[in-house]
Amino acid sequence: MTHETPEPTPTKRHGVLPKSTLALGIGLLIVAFVAGLVATMNVKNFSEGYDVQANKQYYLLANKEALSSTYCQPLDANGQDVSSAIEDAQPTVDGDNLSIDNIALPFASPKGVYATVTFNKDIPGARYVCDKGTNYISTFSAGTLQALRWVTMLAGGAGIAMLLIALFTQLARRDAADG
Repeated sequence: MTHETPEPTPTKRHGVLPKSTLALGIGLLIVAFVAGLVATMNVKNFSEGYDVQANKQYYLLANKEALSSTYCQPLDANGQDVSSAIEDAQPTVDGDNLSIDNIALPFASPKGVYATVTFNKDIPGARYVCDKGTNYISTFSAGTLQALRWVTMLAGGAGIAMLLIALFTQLARRDAADG
């Protein structure tokens, strides 16, 4: 009496690479989204108005057109000059070279920090109006905005790459199984 051992039936090998790569890709995209959202929500159009608080440091940003303006004026919500409410203003660009480091997120219009400013009183609806271009205001420094920009770009790019790797790995496995 011979006893035959049945041949093992082939099983599909389910590795963790596509699932873990997919999870990592989604996680990186979430990080990119959150960093981009934080950066976007913290840069406000200062040409349209923003409520500023006394004794708080703000960072002024501009696009290229605003940097080449010949006339700018800080105003309150009623259009009154509030230059006297500026306690301290420090330029962060060289007066001879008005180039700024772009802190804008990808696919957004370029802008950069050109000054820090502190006000000596609260001004609801304060705005900074120039003869051309757009000014922005933020409580985040140029370094923080630049870091958020790079986190958004790198995490977004890596997240997309991880999703593509997971997709191609899954397609290769499917082709091998059909094969």
